[in-house]
Amino acid sequence: MGSRVYVSTGGELKPMEPKEFPSEGDLQLLVDRHPEMLADERITSGSDWITVKREMGIPGGDEGGDRWRVDHLLIDTEAIPTFVEVKRSSDARARREVVGQMLDYVAKVATQWRQVDLRTEFERTCNSRGEDAAERLGRFLETSEQYDEADPFWDAVGANLAAERIRMLFVADHIRDELRRIIEFLGRQMQRAAVFGIEIRQFADGSGHVLVPDVVGGSTDSRTAKRDRPQTVNEFLDHISSTQSAEAYQGAEAMIQAARERGYELNEGSLQGGSITVQARSGDSAKTFPVFRLLLNGRIRIPLVAARRRSPFKDDPEVTREWLTRLERIEGVNIKNFEQRVHKGAPTIPMEAFTSADAIEQLMGISDWAFQQIASEAQD
Repeated sequence: MGSRVYVSTGGELKPMEPKEFPSEGDLQLLVDRHPEMLADERITSGSDWITVKREMGIPGGDEGGDRWRVDHLLIDTEAIPTFVEVKRSSDARARREVVGQMLDYVAKVATQWRQVDLRTEFERTCNSRGEDAAERLGRFLETSEQYDEADPFWDAVGANLAAERIRMLFVADHIRDELRRIIEFLGRQMQRAAVFGIEIRQFADGSGHVLVPDVVGGSTDSRTAKRDRPQTVNEFLDHISSTQSAEAYQGAEAMIQAARERGYELNEGSLQGGSITVQARSGDSAKTFPVFRLLLNGRIRIPLVAARRRSPFKDDPEVTREWLTRLERIEGVNIKNFEQRVHKGAPTIPMEAFTSADAIEQLMGISDWAFQQIASEAQD
């Protein structure tokens, strides 16, 4: 017996009945319009996807042309290409055949696709929907812990494709035991790729309906293990030491030490998304405020997107401008697209800029100032 869903009305619980999707096309359209339903923390650290293309063509053989089409090609904020196949459980192919199809797809694309191809298809998709591709990508990257500009993001997409760091999602209204076992087996065996199933169940009560997504296979641990992500502050520093310059490591180490001495918290949980969040807490309050994030790519991010959700930053862009102005007074710091960053997005700064004691002291002082703006507003 599956999960039950109830509606609470006037103190009474009324059960909602399972309802089938009228057709596979309806389920496809749902995924196309609302890919955020697939953004479970067991699959990706982000909360959004961009759609490269629905029915993305995949070449087969030497004669050229597309032999197959994957239902949806998505990319998450980690720049991981994600292949999505959608089938209703009533379709007998929602078992072995769809798995074979998917493996055919991913075996081919690493040598056939380039990041420029996916970027072009994304832009075409946006144009067909009446969206500005640059604006859509900009909004998307505001939620990313790793990338804040288009070129580095698409470069990472290309690198992940070449290294076969991809993700496969099997989406159905009901995932039967046979397909479930295959998904779980593949998930245990794969080293760089990840595979999951997502069951989207629909319930109705006459006045409306609800959708209940559930993940099959994998876990948060398996997701991060396939990305070789550090899990602790020490592992983060080891990663910086082995992948970035000596100056970046020196800056990262100095910022972490200074943050600890200043009484800031280091949120290791955010390492799942590729960063350590340095955050402040007012007294014994449960609420925290991020003052900067150290990223795996050797930069720090000033968390203006999070700040703009709270006063005074959400009400007065001049407070944000002051934050950025203070940062630019640090020797070696240049805020790219300064005016744009006052209103949207979040700048990143190379860790190499924080190797001197003066730069570290300035950064900590600016962090104290930013937190005081939030704390003062909360007391008023």
